[in-house]
Amino acid sequence: SDLPKVGIKLPDTDKEIDELIDEHLVAMRDWNRRYVAAARPVKKMLRLVVGGMRGTPTLQMSTACRDLYAESAALLADRQALDCPNDNVARALKSAYGHIEEAALACTQGHSSAVQVEIGKAEESLHVSAEILAVYGMAP
Repeated sequence: SDLPKVGIKLPDTDKEIDELIDEHLVAMRDWNRRYVAAARPVKKMLRLVVGGMRGTPTLQMSTACRDLYAESAALLADRQALDCPNDNVARALKSAYGHIEEAALACTQGHSSAVQVEIGKAEESLHVSAEILAVYGMAP
């Protein structure tokens, strides 16, 4: 009883396997350059918000929360930045930045405990992506 063919051609030689790996690594490096550039404004605003959470709320903090919300929403809408060739990384990053967006929204509404919860969830997802990206010599 022969199994039906499913139309997927698997590599036959070590050379073909090496070529597939090389193509994947090139795709990961290309994606990483886009991601790092797109995530930079979110990371900058997140540092300001987290730092500001330790102090007394100010007008600057309110602006930082709104800016974090805008930057995280823009990043979530940027398919090229978050659509990593590794699906597990893509899922983890989309989850992380979704939680950051929720944290920013809670921040604009003055709900500091919700901000902390969402940032904690974002950190968990970023940790997952970091573990996978470390294999490629990359970080989220």
